[in-house]
Amino acid sequence: MPTSNRLPWLNRGTAAILLAAFLLRAFVAVHYDNFVIPDEIYQYFGAAHRLVFGHAVIPWEFKVGLRSWLIPLLLAGPMELARLVTPNPWYGIAFAKLLVAVASMSIVVAATGWGWRFRGARGAVICALVAGFWPDLVVMAPHPTEGALGTYALISALYLIELAPDGSARPVVLRRAAIAGALLGLAFVLRNPLAAGAAIAGIAMCRLDAGKWAAGVGAGAVVVLLAGMLDWWTWGTPFRSFEINYLVNVAGGVASYFGTEGPSFYPLMIVLDWTWALPVIILGVIIGSRYLKVSALAAAAGFAIFMATPHREFRFLFPSIALLVPVFALGLIRVFEVVPRYARPAVPAALATRLAMTVSARVPLSASTPAARAEAALYPYHLARIGITSLATPAYLYLGPRTRMALVNSPADLAGVDGLVTRKDKMTVPPRFRLVGCYNPPYRLPAFLRTANTPS
Repeated sequence: MPTSNRLPWLNRGTAAILLAAFLLRAFVAVHYDNFVIPDEIYQYFGAAHRLVFGHAVIPWEFKVGLRSWLIPLLLAGPMELARLVTPNPWYGIAFAKLLVAVASMSIVVAATGWGWRFRGARGAVICALVAGFWPDLVVMAPHPTEGALGTYALISALYLIELAPDGSARPVVLRRAAIAGALLGLAFVLRNPLAAGAAIAGIAMCRLDAGKWAAGVGAGAVVVLLAGMLDWWTWGTPFRSFEINYLVNVAGGVASYFGTEGPSFYPLMIVLDWTWALPVIILGVIIGSRYLKVSALAAAAGFAIFMATPHREFRFLFPSIALLVPVFALGLIRVFEVVPRYARPAVPAALATRLAMTVSARVPLSASTPAARAEAALYPYHLARIGITSLATPAYLYLGPRTRMALVNSPADLAGVDGLVTRKDKMTVPPRFRLVGCYNPPYRLPAFLRTANTPS
Protein backbone atom coordinates (compact mmCIF):
# COMPACT_ATOMS: atom_id res chain seq x y z
CA MET A 1 0.00 0.00 0.00
CA PRO A 2 1.54 3.32 -0.97
CA THR A 3 2.25 5.87 1.73
CA SER A 4 -0.21 8.77 1.84
CA ASN A 5 0.88 12.36 2.51
CA ARG A 6 -2.15 12.83 4.73
CA LEU A 7 -1.68 9.50 6.50
CA PRO A 8 2.07 8.85 6.43
CA TRP A 9 1.70 6.09 9.04
CA LEU A 10 -0.63 4.02 6.85
CA ASN A 11 1.24 1.15 5.22
CA ARG A 12 0.72 -2.58 4.85
CA GLY A 13 1.84 -3.31 8.39
CA THR A 14 -0.34 -0.76 10.17
CA ALA A 15 -3.27 -1.44 7.82
CA ALA A 16 -3.11 -5.14 8.70
CA ILE A 17 -3.09 -4.32 12.43
CA LEU A 18 -6.04 -1.96 12.09
CA LEU A 19 -7.98 -4.58 10.13
CA ALA A 20 -7.23 -7.26 12.71
CA ALA A 21 -8.24 -4.89 15.53
CA PHE A 22 -11.58 -4.15 13.86
CA LEU A 23 -12.28 -7.81 13.10
CA LEU A 24 -11.72 -8.60 16.77
CA ARG A 25 -14.18 -5.86 17.75
CA ALA A 26 -16.68 -7.09 15.17
CA PHE A 27 -16.38 -10.62 16.56
CA VAL A 28 -17.05 -9.37 20.09
CA ALA A 29 -20.02 -7.32 18.83
CA VAL A 30 -21.72 -10.21 17.04
CA HIS A 31 -20.61 -13.29 19.00
CA TYR A 32 -21.00 -11.94 22.54
CA ASP A 33 -24.64 -10.92 22.71
CA ASN A 34 -24.16 -8.86 25.84
CA PHE A 35 -24.67 -5.44 27.36
CA VAL A 36 -22.35 -3.86 29.90
CA ILE A 37 -25.08 -1.85 31.64
CA PRO A 38 -28.91 -1.89 31.63
CA ASP A 39 -28.83 1.63 30.16
CA GLU A 40 -27.90 0.11 26.81
CA ILE A 41 -31.15 -1.84 26.76
CA TYR A 42 -33.58 0.70 28.10
CA GLN A 43 -32.01 4.09 27.38
CA TYR A 44 -30.28 3.56 24.03
CA PHE A 45 -31.37 0.50 22.04
CA GLY A 46 -34.79 0.53 23.70
CA ALA A 47 -35.49 4.14 22.77
CA ALA A 48 -34.18 3.52 19.24
CA HIS A 49 -36.42 0.45 19.02
CA ARG A 50 -39.39 2.63 19.92
CA LEU A 51 -38.51 5.04 17.11
CA VAL A 52 -38.27 2.22 14.56
CA PHE A 53 -40.99 -0.20 15.70
CA GLY A 54 -43.28 2.08 17.68
CA HIS A 55 -43.14 0.26 21.01
CA ALA A 56 -40.69 -0.42 23.82
CA VAL A 57 -40.35 -0.22 27.57
CA ILE A 58 -40.19 3.47 28.54
CA PRO A 59 -37.85 4.08 31.51
CA TRP A 60 -38.43 6.95 33.89
CA GLU A 61 -35.60 9.01 32.38
CA PHE A 62 -37.53 9.18 29.10
CA LYS A 63 -40.69 10.16 30.95
CA VAL A 64 -39.22 13.20 32.68
CA GLY A 65 -36.87 14.28 29.88
CA LEU A 66 -33.58 13.48 31.60
CA ARG A 67 -32.07 11.78 28.54
CA SER A 68 -31.23 13.31 25.20
CA TRP A 69 -32.59 11.58 22.10
CA LEU A 70 -29.23 11.98 20.34
CA ILE A 71 -27.89 8.44 20.88
CA PRO A 72 -31.24 6.73 20.16
CA LEU A 73 -31.49 8.70 16.92
CA LEU A 74 -27.99 7.62 15.91
CA LEU A 75 -28.87 3.97 16.62
CA ALA A 76 -32.28 4.18 14.96
CA GLY A 77 -30.72 4.78 11.52
CA PRO A 78 -28.97 1.39 11.17
CA MET A 79 -31.84 -0.35 12.96
CA GLU A 80 -34.29 1.05 10.42
CA LEU A 81 -32.08 -0.07 7.52
CA ALA A 82 -31.96 -3.58 8.98
CA ARG A 83 -35.75 -3.55 9.46
CA LEU A 84 -36.17 -3.09 5.71
CA VAL A 85 -34.46 -6.47 5.29
CA THR A 86 -35.92 -8.40 8.24
CA PRO A 87 -38.43 -7.54 11.00
CA ASN A 88 -36.32 -9.35 13.61
CA PRO A 89 -34.91 -6.47 15.71
CA TRP A 90 -31.75 -8.35 16.70
CA TYR A 91 -30.17 -7.80 13.28
CA GLY A 92 -30.65 -4.06 13.64
CA ILE A 93 -28.98 -4.15 17.03
CA ALA A 94 -26.04 -6.14 15.63
CA PHE A 95 -25.67 -3.71 12.70
CA ALA A 96 -25.70 -0.71 15.05
CA LYS A 97 -23.11 -2.35 17.33
CA LEU A 98 -20.85 -2.96 14.33
CA LEU A 99 -21.03 0.72 13.40
CA VAL A 100 -20.22 1.70 16.98
CA ALA A 101 -17.22 -0.64 16.75
CA VAL A 102 -16.12 1.31 13.66
CA ALA A 103 -16.29 4.54 15.69
CA SER A 104 -14.21 2.90 18.43
CA MET A 105 -11.36 2.50 15.95
CA SER A 106 -10.72 6.25 16.33
CA ILE A 107 -8.59 5.39 19.37
CA VAL A 108 -6.47 2.94 17.37
CA VAL A 109 -6.06 5.39 14.50
CA ALA A 110 -5.05 8.20 16.86
CA ALA A 111 -2.54 5.98 18.67
CA THR A 112 -1.03 4.87 15.37
CA GLY A 113 -0.67 8.44 14.14
CA TRP A 114 0.92 9.59 17.38
CA GLY A 115 3.29 6.62 17.32
CA TRP A 116 4.44 7.68 13.85
CA ARG A 117 4.83 11.31 14.88
CA PHE A 118 7.01 10.65 17.91
CA ARG A 119 8.74 7.33 17.16
CA GLY A 120 8.49 6.75 13.42
CA ALA A 121 7.38 3.57 11.67
CA ARG A 122 8.33 1.34 14.61
CA GLY A 123 6.36 3.53 16.98
CA ALA A 124 3.31 3.43 14.72
CA VAL A 125 3.31 -0.38 14.72
CA ILE A 126 3.75 -0.70 18.49
CA CYS A 127 1.10 1.91 19.29
CA ALA A 128 -1.32 0.30 16.82
CA LEU A 129 -0.78 -3.10 18.47
CA VAL A 130 -1.28 -1.79 22.00
CA ALA A 131 -4.39 0.28 21.24
CA GLY A 132 -5.79 -2.30 18.84
CA PHE A 133 -5.78 -5.13 21.37
CA TRP A 134 -6.08 -3.35 24.73
CA PRO A 135 -8.88 -5.27 26.52
CA ASP A 136 -10.83 -2.28 27.86
CA LEU A 137 -11.07 -0.87 24.36
CA VAL A 138 -12.05 -4.21 22.82
CA VAL A 139 -14.70 -4.96 25.43
CA MET A 140 -16.35 -1.52 25.17
CA ALA A 141 -16.08 -1.20 21.38
CA PRO A 142 -19.62 -2.41 20.46
CA HIS A 143 -21.40 -0.65 23.35
CA PRO A 144 -22.98 2.76 22.58
CA THR A 145 -22.74 4.22 26.07
CA GLU A 146 -22.46 7.95 26.58
CA GLY A 147 -18.98 7.59 28.02
CA ALA A 148 -17.67 5.48 25.15
CA LEU A 149 -19.11 7.63 22.34
CA GLY A 150 -17.99 10.82 24.09
CA THR A 151 -14.48 9.37 24.39
CA TYR A 152 -14.29 8.68 20.66
CA ALA A 153 -15.19 12.30 19.93
CA LEU A 154 -12.70 13.60 22.51
CA ILE A 155 -9.75 11.51 21.33
CA SER A 156 -10.47 12.46 17.71
CA ALA A 157 -10.21 16.11 18.72
CA LEU A 158 -7.02 15.45 20.67
CA TYR A 159 -5.51 13.77 17.62
CA LEU A 160 -6.05 16.95 15.61
CA ILE A 161 -4.71 19.07 18.46
CA GLU A 162 -1.55 17.01 19.07
CA LEU A 163 -0.52 16.67 15.44
CA ALA A 164 3.02 17.56 14.44
CA PRO A 165 3.37 21.13 13.12
CA ASP A 166 3.31 20.88 9.35
CA GLY A 167 3.41 24.51 8.24
CA SER A 168 -0.14 24.40 6.91
CA ALA A 169 -1.72 27.54 5.51
CA ARG A 170 -3.80 29.68 7.86
CA PRO A 171 -7.20 28.54 6.45
CA VAL A 172 -6.19 24.89 6.99
CA VAL A 173 -5.16 25.61 10.58
CA LEU A 174 -8.45 27.36 11.33
CA ARG A 175 -10.46 24.61 9.65
CA ARG A 176 -8.66 22.03 11.77
CA ALA A 177 -9.41 24.10 14.89
CA ALA A 178 -13.09 24.26 13.93
CA ILE A 179 -13.31 20.49 13.45
CA ALA A 180 -11.55 19.88 16.77
CA GLY A 181 -13.85 22.37 18.48
CA ALA A 182 -16.93 20.67 17.08
CA LEU A 183 -15.66 17.28 18.31
CA LEU A 184 -14.98 18.73 21.77
CA GLY A 185 -18.51 20.11 21.85
CA LEU A 186 -19.86 16.71 20.80
CA ALA A 187 -17.84 15.00 23.56
CA PHE A 188 -19.44 17.32 26.12
CA VAL A 189 -22.92 16.77 24.71
CA LEU A 190 -22.55 13.01 24.79
CA ARG A 191 -20.99 12.84 28.26
CA ASN A 192 -21.19 16.03 30.34
CA PRO A 193 -18.37 15.11 32.80
CA LEU A 194 -15.96 15.18 29.85
CA ALA A 195 -16.27 18.97 29.98
CA ALA A 196 -13.07 19.32 32.01
CA GLY A 197 -11.00 17.28 29.56
CA ALA A 198 -12.58 19.10 26.62
CA ALA A 199 -11.75 22.47 28.20
CA ILE A 200 -8.11 21.47 28.72
CA ALA A 201 -7.88 20.30 25.12
CA GLY A 202 -9.48 23.49 23.81
CA ILE A 203 -7.16 25.76 25.79
CA ALA A 204 -4.11 23.79 24.66
CA MET A 205 -5.24 24.10 21.05
CA CYS A 206 -6.06 27.82 21.02
CA ARG A 207 -3.56 29.28 23.50
CA LEU A 208 -3.21 32.98 22.53
CA ASP A 209 -4.48 32.56 18.97
CA ALA A 210 -7.68 34.62 18.64
CA GLY A 211 -8.50 33.01 15.29
CA LYS A 212 -8.38 29.53 16.77
CA TRP A 213 -10.55 30.63 19.69
CA ALA A 214 -13.15 31.99 17.30
CA ALA A 215 -13.11 28.89 15.08
CA GLY A 216 -12.93 26.29 17.85
CA VAL A 217 -15.35 27.84 20.34
CA GLY A 218 -17.73 28.82 17.56
CA ALA A 219 -17.88 25.30 16.12
CA GLY A 220 -18.24 23.75 19.58
CA ALA A 221 -21.00 26.17 20.49
CA VAL A 222 -22.92 25.24 17.34
CA VAL A 223 -22.83 21.54 18.30
CA VAL A 224 -24.01 22.30 21.86
CA LEU A 225 -26.73 24.57 20.51
CA LEU A 226 -27.95 21.85 18.15
CA ALA A 227 -28.14 19.45 21.09
CA GLY A 228 -30.22 22.00 22.95
CA MET A 229 -32.50 22.40 19.96
CA LEU A 230 -32.90 18.62 19.79
CA ASP A 231 -34.19 18.75 23.36
CA TRP A 232 -36.56 21.54 22.32
CA TRP A 233 -37.87 19.44 19.43
CA THR A 234 -38.24 16.24 21.46
CA TRP A 235 -39.00 17.50 24.99
CA GLY A 236 -40.50 20.92 24.30
CA THR A 237 -37.80 22.83 26.21
CA PRO A 238 -34.29 23.78 25.05
CA PHE A 239 -31.53 21.94 26.93
CA ARG A 240 -34.09 20.08 29.04
CA SER A 241 -31.98 16.89 29.33
CA PHE A 242 -28.99 18.94 30.54
CA GLU A 243 -31.10 20.78 33.13
CA ILE A 244 -33.01 17.75 34.44
CA ASN A 245 -29.85 15.65 34.59
CA TYR A 246 -28.18 18.27 36.78
CA LEU A 247 -31.21 18.86 39.00
CA VAL A 248 -31.89 15.16 39.53
CA ASN A 249 -28.46 13.54 39.67
CA VAL A 250 -26.22 16.34 40.94
CA ALA A 251 -28.37 18.72 42.97
CA GLY A 252 -30.93 16.08 43.96
CA GLY A 253 -28.40 13.31 44.62
CA VAL A 254 -30.48 10.65 42.87
CA ALA A 255 -27.34 9.07 41.38
CA SER A 256 -26.19 8.20 44.90
CA TYR A 257 -29.42 6.24 45.37
CA PHE A 258 -27.96 3.60 43.04
CA GLY A 259 -24.97 3.11 45.35
CA THR A 260 -21.93 4.94 46.66
CA GLU A 261 -18.32 3.86 47.10
CA GLY A 262 -15.41 5.22 49.11
CA PRO A 263 -12.39 7.08 47.69
CA SER A 264 -10.39 3.86 47.52
CA PHE A 265 -12.83 2.23 45.08
CA TYR A 266 -11.20 3.32 41.82
CA PRO A 267 -7.58 2.70 42.88
CA LEU A 268 -8.54 -0.72 44.23
CA MET A 269 -10.40 -1.65 41.04
CA ILE A 270 -7.39 -0.62 38.94
CA VAL A 271 -5.08 -2.76 41.08
CA LEU A 272 -7.43 -5.75 40.86
CA ASP A 273 -7.83 -5.29 37.12
CA TRP A 274 -4.15 -5.12 36.16
CA THR A 275 -2.40 -6.78 39.13
CA TRP A 276 1.25 -7.52 38.28
CA ALA A 277 1.12 -5.59 34.98
CA LEU A 278 0.28 -2.35 36.80
CA PRO A 279 3.90 -1.23 37.55
CA VAL A 280 4.80 -1.46 33.86
CA ILE A 281 1.62 0.42 32.91
CA ILE A 282 2.27 3.21 35.42
CA LEU A 283 5.87 3.59 34.26
CA GLY A 284 4.79 3.66 30.63
CA VAL A 285 2.15 6.32 31.32
CA ILE A 286 4.65 8.51 33.16
CA ILE A 287 7.13 8.32 30.30
CA GLY A 288 4.48 8.65 27.58
CA SER A 289 3.05 11.78 29.22
CA ARG A 290 6.14 13.62 28.03
CA TYR A 291 4.93 13.13 24.47
CA LEU A 292 1.13 13.50 24.83
CA LYS A 293 0.83 16.11 27.56
CA VAL A 294 -2.66 17.29 26.65
CA SER A 295 -4.12 13.78 26.48
CA ALA A 296 -2.56 12.89 29.83
CA LEU A 297 -3.95 16.05 31.44
CA ALA A 298 -7.41 15.40 29.98
CA ALA A 299 -7.32 11.84 31.34
CA ALA A 300 -6.28 13.11 34.79
CA ALA A 301 -9.08 15.68 34.76
CA GLY A 302 -11.64 13.01 33.97
CA PHE A 303 -10.35 10.82 36.78
CA ALA A 304 -10.55 13.76 39.22
CA ILE A 305 -14.14 14.51 38.22
CA PHE A 306 -15.33 10.98 38.98
CA MET A 307 -13.27 10.76 42.16
CA ALA A 308 -15.24 13.79 43.40
CA THR A 309 -18.63 12.08 42.99
CA PRO A 310 -19.85 9.52 45.57
CA HIS A 311 -21.61 7.31 43.01
CA ARG A 312 -18.71 5.39 41.48
CA GLU A 313 -18.66 2.68 38.83
CA PHE A 314 -15.51 1.33 37.22
CA ARG A 315 -16.94 1.94 33.75
CA PHE A 316 -16.91 5.69 34.49
CA LEU A 317 -13.12 5.57 34.14
CA PHE A 318 -13.29 4.31 30.56
CA PRO A 319 -12.62 7.78 29.03
CA SER A 320 -9.49 8.22 31.16
CA ILE A 321 -8.28 4.68 30.47
CA ALA A 322 -8.86 5.10 26.73
CA LEU A 323 -6.95 8.40 26.64
CA LEU A 324 -4.04 6.87 28.53
CA VAL A 325 -3.65 3.82 26.26
CA PRO A 326 -1.81 5.77 23.51
CA VAL A 327 0.17 7.55 26.21
CA PHE A 328 1.22 4.20 27.67
CA ALA A 329 2.03 2.80 24.23
CA LEU A 330 4.51 5.60 23.57
CA GLY A 331 6.05 5.14 26.99
CA LEU A 332 6.28 1.38 26.49
CA ILE A 333 8.60 1.93 23.55
CA ARG A 334 11.03 3.76 25.80
CA VAL A 335 10.65 1.14 28.55
CA PHE A 336 11.52 -1.52 26.01
CA GLU A 337 14.60 0.40 24.91
CA VAL A 338 16.08 0.77 28.41
CA VAL A 339 15.57 -2.88 29.35
CA PRO A 340 18.73 -5.00 28.87
CA ARG A 341 18.82 -6.69 25.48
CA TYR A 342 18.61 -10.22 26.87
CA ALA A 343 15.41 -9.35 28.82
CA ARG A 344 13.59 -7.42 26.08
CA PRO A 345 11.48 -10.32 24.76
CA ALA A 346 10.02 -10.78 28.24
CA VAL A 347 8.43 -7.29 28.27
CA PRO A 348 5.96 -7.68 25.36
CA ALA A 349 5.43 -11.36 26.18
CA ALA A 350 4.43 -10.65 29.79
CA LEU A 351 2.23 -7.70 28.86
CA ALA A 352 0.52 -9.60 26.03
CA THR A 353 -0.18 -12.52 28.33
CA ARG A 354 -1.74 -10.22 30.89
CA LEU A 355 -3.86 -8.48 28.26
CA ALA A 356 -5.08 -11.82 26.91
CA MET A 357 -5.98 -13.01 30.40
CA THR A 358 -7.88 -9.80 31.10
CA VAL A 359 -9.91 -9.73 27.90
CA SER A 360 -10.79 -13.43 28.14
CA ALA A 361 -12.15 -12.83 31.64
CA ARG A 362 -13.93 -9.53 31.05
CA VAL A 363 -15.77 -10.08 27.78
CA PRO A 364 -18.03 -12.86 29.14
CA LEU A 365 -18.50 -10.99 32.43
CA SER A 366 -19.97 -8.02 30.58
CA ALA A 367 -23.08 -10.09 29.80
CA SER A 368 -25.72 -8.63 32.09
CA THR A 369 -28.82 -9.23 29.95
CA PRO A 370 -28.58 -12.45 27.97
CA ALA A 371 -32.36 -12.47 27.62
CA ALA A 372 -32.24 -10.20 24.60
CA ARG A 373 -30.87 -12.79 22.17
CA ALA A 374 -33.27 -15.54 23.29
CA GLU A 375 -36.09 -13.05 22.99
CA ALA A 376 -35.08 -12.23 19.41
CA ALA A 377 -35.25 -15.96 18.59
CA LEU A 378 -38.87 -15.97 19.78
CA TYR A 379 -39.80 -12.89 17.78
CA PRO A 380 -40.94 -14.69 14.58
CA TYR A 381 -43.48 -16.78 16.53
CA HIS A 382 -45.56 -13.77 17.67
CA LEU A 383 -46.38 -15.29 21.04
CA ALA A 384 -48.89 -13.76 23.43
CA ARG A 385 -47.40 -14.87 26.75
CA ILE A 386 -43.83 -15.96 27.44
CA GLY A 387 -42.50 -17.40 30.67
CA ILE A 388 -39.04 -16.55 32.02
CA THR A 389 -37.13 -18.11 34.91
CA SER A 390 -33.64 -16.99 35.92
CA LEU A 391 -32.55 -14.27 33.50
CA ALA A 392 -30.88 -11.12 34.74
CA THR A 393 -33.31 -8.72 33.03
CA PRO A 394 -36.92 -9.30 31.87
CA ALA A 395 -36.85 -10.20 28.20
CA TYR A 396 -39.73 -8.18 26.83
CA LEU A 397 -38.08 -5.19 25.25
CA TYR A 398 -37.90 -6.24 21.61
CA LEU A 399 -41.08 -8.33 21.33
CA GLY A 400 -44.42 -7.20 19.96
CA PRO A 401 -46.48 -4.71 21.96
CA ARG A 402 -49.10 -7.34 22.87
CA THR A 403 -46.56 -9.83 24.23
CA ARG A 404 -46.66 -10.36 27.98
CA MET A 405 -43.97 -11.82 30.20
CA ALA A 406 -44.61 -14.08 33.20
CA LEU A 407 -42.20 -15.23 35.87
CA VAL A 408 -42.06 -19.04 36.09
CA ASN A 409 -40.91 -20.58 39.37
CA SER A 410 -42.64 -23.98 39.17
CA PRO A 411 -44.42 -26.25 36.63
CA ALA A 412 -47.74 -24.85 37.85
CA ASP A 413 -46.75 -21.41 36.52
CA LEU A 414 -46.60 -22.76 32.97
CA ALA A 415 -50.37 -22.61 32.50
CA GLY A 416 -51.23 -20.32 29.63
CA VAL A 417 -47.60 -19.76 28.63
CA ASP A 418 -46.90 -20.00 24.89
CA GLY A 419 -43.11 -19.93 25.17
CA LEU A 420 -40.44 -20.33 27.77
CA VAL A 421 -36.97 -18.82 28.11
CA THR A 422 -34.77 -20.38 30.77
CA ARG A 423 -31.35 -21.70 31.63
CA LYS A 424 -30.62 -25.23 30.53
CA ASP A 425 -29.79 -26.27 34.08
CA LYS A 426 -32.86 -24.55 35.53
CA MET A 427 -35.68 -26.65 34.10
CA THR A 428 -36.15 -29.76 31.96
CA VAL A 429 -38.12 -29.46 28.73
CA PRO A 430 -41.83 -29.77 29.58
CA PRO A 431 -43.70 -32.37 27.44
CA ARG A 432 -45.77 -29.86 25.49
CA PHE A 433 -42.76 -27.72 24.49
CA ARG A 434 -40.10 -28.27 21.90
CA LEU A 435 -36.61 -26.78 21.78
CA VAL A 436 -36.11 -24.15 19.08
CA GLY A 437 -32.87 -22.46 20.21
CA CYS A 438 -29.97 -22.99 22.56
CA TYR A 439 -27.05 -20.63 23.04
CA ASN A 440 -23.63 -21.85 24.11
CA PRO A 441 -21.78 -20.82 27.28
CA PRO A 442 -21.50 -18.43 28.92
CA TYR A 443 -25.20 -17.85 28.27
CA ARG A 444 -26.99 -21.21 27.81
CA LEU A 445 -30.35 -19.79 26.84
CA PRO A 446 -32.67 -22.40 25.37
CA ALA A 447 -36.13 -21.31 24.29
CA PHE A 448 -38.93 -23.87 24.52
CA LEU A 449 -42.10 -23.47 22.47
CA ARG A 450 -45.39 -25.27 22.89
CA THR A 451 -45.90 -27.61 19.94
CA ALA A 452 -49.57 -26.76 19.53
CA ASN A 453 -48.85 -23.12 18.72
CA THR A 454 -45.83 -23.49 16.45
CA PRO A 455 -45.19 -25.12 13.09
CA SER A 456 -43.58 -28.54 13.13
